[in-house]
Amino acid sequence: MARKKLGEHLVEKGILTQAQVDEVIALVRDIQARQKIRPDRIIGHSDIAPGRKQDPGPAFPWKQLADAGLVPWPDANLVMIKRLEHEVAPQSVAWLQARLARIGYKTPQTGVLDEATRDVIATFQMHFRPSDIGGIPDPETAALIEAITTPNGMRLVQPDGSSQPYTWRW
Repeated sequence: MARKKLGEHLVEKGILTQAQVDEVIALVRDIQARQKIRPDRIIGHSDIAPGRKQDPGPAFPWKQLADAGLVPWPDANLVMIKRLEHEVAPQSVAWLQARLARIGYKTPQTGVLDEATRDVIATFQMHFRPSDIGGIPDPETAALIEAITTPNGMRLVQPDGSSQPYTWRW
């Protein structure tokens, strides 16, 4: 774990209003600039402790933070291509576990879809695909995992609105 960390605890449960999201974005932008925090180091409590911690939860606006240039996001075109590939040839649980570990998740390396692995997959889904957080591997989840672990598979929005390749520093 990094020597510097920020815990943003949102008291209200459920979906944030856009005004609250805007405040979170401004706060993260300010802290990130002052503390010189890399974009890939802005993560949720659940990313550190899958299965044990659930915050900030699936309603947290990670994609809006990405659109604001604060965190990297998987390249949508690469995800679309990889999703089709994973629909035809699904990856093994061992592959998913190894890739999730490369990203930084504490993942069992058993090749078995056990409860701990499902917890990690659900946590990953909360962050990158909150529409379905059941912890079940599927082609979209595998495609997102592959994009993140592929050099230049992530994008970071720049101040001018363009996006540049960003390699997650696992």
